[in-house]
Amino acid sequence: MPFDGGFTGAASQISALQAFNTILMNTFGWTSAQAYAHEGISMMNGRSDTGEYFYQSDFQTVLNFATSVGLARYTNWSVNRDQQCTPADNNGQTSGTCSSVPQQPWDFTKYSVCSPGPPRR
Repeated sequence: MPFDGGFTGAASQISALQAFNTILMNTFGWTSAQAYAHEGISMMNGRSDTGEYFYQSDFQTVLNFATSVGLARYTNWSVNRDQQCTPADNNGQTSGTCSSVPQQPWDFTKYSVCSPGPPRR
């Protein structure tokens, strides 16, 4: 869950996934593909507790990356927040019941259901 740690946007999420992939390869002697097959991500939809922002375009970019490398898991925190606040920016605050960014209902959850998931055996 690379959020609430100084990350904002897709590039930071992908960088965290790549760094973790290297740790897994070095720790277990896996190839990059093997490591990604054991790796997953749960991203924060909208505004995080520390004021980071993850928009729909960030989710799409990370999903494209996850699909291209065979990431085992792709999801978000939290479906309960997957709707727009009123006002959309929630007055600059993070909410537990809405995303604090402009969106349509279920915008972020749609990316999780598009995720290919782990390989089927």
